[in-house]
Amino acid sequence: MRTTAPYNRMASQAQSATPHGPPTSPDQHLTVQPHQIPTSYYHQPTAQDKPSSKHAQPISTSSSISSNSNTASPSPIPSTEIPNPPLPNPPMVTRSKNHISKPKHPTDGTIRYPLPRALVAAAMDTAITEPTCFTFASKNPKWCQAMNSEFDVLLKNNTWSLVPPHPTQNQIGCKWVFRIKRNADGSVERYKVRLVAKGFHQQPGVDYAETYSPVIKPTTVRTVLSIALSASWSIRQIDIQNAFLHGHLSEEVFMSQPSGYHHPQYPNHVCKLNKAIYGLKQAPRAWFSRLSTRLIALGFHGSKSDTSLFICRTSAFTMYVLIYVDDIIITSSSSDAINTLLSHLHCDFAVKNLGSLKFFLGIEVLSNPNGAILSQQRYITDILHRTHMLEAKPVTTPMASTTSLSAFDGEPFPDHTLLRSTVGALQYLSITRPDIAFTVNKLSQFMHKPILTHWQAVKRLLRYLKHTIQFGLQIYRNSCNTLQAFSDADWAGDKDDPSFNWQFLCLSWQKSYFLELSKTGYTPPVLWCDNIGATYLSSNPVFHARTKHVEIDFHFVRDMVANKSLNVRFVSSHDQLADLLTKPISSSQFALLRTKLNVLSIPLGLRGRVKDNPPISRLPQTANEDKDAAPT
Repeated sequence: MRTTAPYNRMASQAQSATPHGPPTSPDQHLTVQPHQIPTSYYHQPTAQDKPSSKHAQPISTSSSISSNSNTASPSPIPSTEIPNPPLPNPPMVTRSKNHISKPKHPTDGTIRYPLPRALVAAAMDTAITEPTCFTFASKNPKWCQAMNSEFDVLLKNNTWSLVPPHPTQNQIGCKWVFRIKRNADGSVERYKVRLVAKGFHQQPGVDYAETYSPVIKPTTVRTVLSIALSASWSIRQIDIQNAFLHGHLSEEVFMSQPSGYHHPQYPNHVCKLNKAIYGLKQAPRAWFSRLSTRLIALGFHGSKSDTSLFICRTSAFTMYVLIYVDDIIITSSSSDAINTLLSHLHCDFAVKNLGSLKFFLGIEVLSNPNGAILSQQRYITDILHRTHMLEAKPVTTPMASTTSLSAFDGEPFPDHTLLRSTVGALQYLSITRPDIAFTVNKLSQFMHKPILTHWQAVKRLLRYLKHTIQFGLQIYRNSCNTLQAFSDADWAGDKDDPSFNWQFLCLSWQKSYFLELSKTGYTPPVLWCDNIGATYLSSNPVFHARTKHVEIDFHFVRDMVANKSLNVRFVSSHDQLADLLTKPISSSQFALLRTKLNVLSIPLGLRGRVKDNPPISRLPQTANEDKDAAPT
């Protein structure tokens, strides 16, 4: 059929176009050999194949149409040249090809809801990529504009001076780093460019000395937010633009000129840095020193428990400043005091007021009537995407109750980098997810020499995170101001170290920390213990005659109880929160204790902010599910 259709069309046209030849009778039919048909018939002609009117060549019947070689009857078609076959019809133009559509109105009464703006923004921005070099970025006008803005800031800040190169100088390189800053819903906020020095070219004792710079502790963030929410204080977030450029250098550092921005008159000169720049080993320390000096001049003092917390207390207000490099949280009992502080900081730094606290260090702060929820939903999605676990089967507990990890039982895991990077990312996730703290802590003990069983435990934890991706840490406004801790005893729970482990949350740091924050009406902390014998022993000195084998350093708890600086109380093992943080437990008990830790599901009205929002799988909590000792 494929060979006869073109020929039949050409034969009928040739007969109708022949004035002298008789018409072909129905009894007469042609035999067509497939190999004798021109190859042009087997494909659609392109623009290059279409002959022009000036050079059109006729097709001979001898080359295109012939009868069987064994047949002696002459061909009914005269041996005259016939015109070319007509060109195929032009492609059909439809409404869909011209992007013309008519909205469909359902007739069954179905109500169609529009696509959320967050999902639309995420879908439109999926194709945007971050360039890795200057050559590729220079072809995009948006990245060029961002580089020009960054270079103007560097010149305005007098970051360097051009000097002739010298053989004794330790010249370091630099490069442009490109990042797309996104909002919490995944949409593009801005195109960010940084000129980063190659600090790995620096030499100790030559162009750098001390490099350590403190950052705020996650516990401090949660504690200060809890205090601010319970007191209904104003919480602000600010960002210092080009923060590292404000740090002063005490060493001589020489850097090459940035790519694409060489001085036309001095192309071979080098940059002698007058101030710190991103990528230098001492840049974070120089910036923190500059900022802390300014805050102390404004009446603040550094906390002894956390050096990144600054406190200002007067008769009119109390203010806390939490610093994590260039991201800063300010909370105070007076909004006017915050405005005054911002006006002072504007005189020295380029301060960007971000308003109320919404998104800080990858943690989304969702306000609700009960207080606020701290969520890292987008961060979990990134981890699952990087480990190819987005489509994994979810589970209800991070670790099976029968799992006992060891450093020696199992085959070595080949990809050490994958396991270490994944566990390191999970450590940061425990800021808002204390329900995974025990599992992450356990896995962190085997990062030096992981085995296959450890990676299986990591995959199970990722499956649990997929099941609880929309969970967050709830901070209540009416939270209790009394420090409470839970202790737990574990006998030979570690296969590699079968000894008696006495684990409880240390209260000394939190006690001194609360005293620094000057909480009014301070009451002694409460230590909850599920061992009634230990509870009596802490308050009854008569029992000491039976415990001579106990070392002296364990008696400090009894001394604290005697000084009324600690209260030890009994709690049932069913309500012992320390079990969730010290051992793998059953799924039903885990769900109960997780709720008591205020790790709750985000309400439906606050969801739909991230670019990828997979649905929560509803799994039945069976008693035997958590006994899978060999997770996959």
